[in-house]
Amino acid sequence: MATAVSDIRVPEWRDAQENNKFPFSDRATLTADTAEFLPESLFLDASIHIPGAVGRIRLSKLTVRAGIVTLTVGDEQQPARAVGSFDPLEPDDCISLVDNYGRVVGTLVSEASRLNAFQAWSEGTRTFNVDATEFAASCCFSLPEIGFRGFVLDDGSVFTGDIFLVGENGVVLSHETYYEPIVDGVCVAQQAFEAIRVDVVGDPLFRRASCTGDAFPLPRFVRRIIVKHDCQEIEVLPDSRGDFKIAGGRRFVEDPALRVQSVGGALQFTLLGTPRASGT
Repeated sequence: MATAVSDIRVPEWRDAQENNKFPFSDRATLTADTAEFLPESLFLDASIHIPGAVGRIRLSKLTVRAGIVTLTVGDEQQPARAVGSFDPLEPDDCISLVDNYGRVVGTLVSEASRLNAFQAWSEGTRTFNVDATEFAASCCFSLPEIGFRGFVLDDGSVFTGDIFLVGENGVVLSHETYYEPIVDGVCVAQQAFEAIRVDVVGDPLFRRASCTGDAFPLPRFVRRIIVKHDCQEIEVLPDSRGDFKIAGGRRFVEDPALRVQSVGGALQFTLLGTPRASGT
């Protein structure tokens, strides 16, 4: 009876990385300042995209406290650009790295069986230099700290994501493209820039905004007009701008003039002008 033999030509990606230091660089020593070693198989993968990070990114600090392990990631300029934490008793497979503004800027991938090893570590803080725990270049993605990324609110928190700018109290916002000349030797070109234009036109209802209660009577706008003639009744609705267009025609007079008067709480429309000659 023949025996089946497995012939694995292309191993699974995680299996291929089992016996190396990935996601750390191949030259990483994985040695802390306390002479303790990180297991080479601690992490399976990593993706780090810290805005503004420069140079070599590393695991700069590892802190063990009761029920929590905190990982600090930084670069050559700032050793603490992002942190991630987990419970060594019940760790998740993915550890999110969060920067100082609360934004997720990376992920460390492992397994519960690997992270459980920190249960045996004593409490305290271990630091690492860049040669000890530098991450592999393929795990780090450069995001230059340029452009507009969010608002810093009064309480210090940062608002990011989809942002809508709304003008109020007489402020009107609009999109505008403007051009600036660029001189290159003897040639002059123009470069286009997108901008937000701010116009302060004033609030025509500023008195209403400052009133409370019944101090300001709310206006009642016309919502529809019903025209009756004999047994016919026509309902007229406003256009997309909420307007009713009423104008005098030339069917009965040569030079029409439309007069609108308030009579007994109602509006009276009168058409004035020279009557047309009979028969025309």
